[in-house]
Amino acid sequence: MSYNLDSIEILKGKLKISKKDVLDLKHDFRKHFPEGCFLHAINLRPSEYNDELISLDNICWYGVGSGRSYEILENEIFPKLKGKATIIETWEVGDTIEKYTLVNGVKTNIEKIVINW
Repeated sequence: MSYNLDSIEILKGKLKISKKDVLDLKHDFRKHFPEGCFLHAINLRPSEYNDELISLDNICWYGVGSGRSYEILENEIFPKLKGKATIIETWEVGDTIEKYTLVNGVKTNIEKIVINW
């Protein structure tokens, strides 16, 4: 059994992603996305393959498969995100919480909080 994310939330700021990147990521990694993935909610047609940016209300990544596929989020998806936002990740049962700033796909100002129950 893998260790999964409970939630990823944008506390403040704004992130965007190009339509082209959404379509490429869905094509290349869809079968590895967890049950809760923000890309599932973005419906684009192949004819929309362009560099136009889409504003993201969330970057949810949670549930079954979210821990096992976290490397895809961090290594493939985050680098495609434009903008700046403060993010908080809560891992299963809330025993690990990570807060960071995501700036054009790069994590900075990382703070980890580990709770020992």
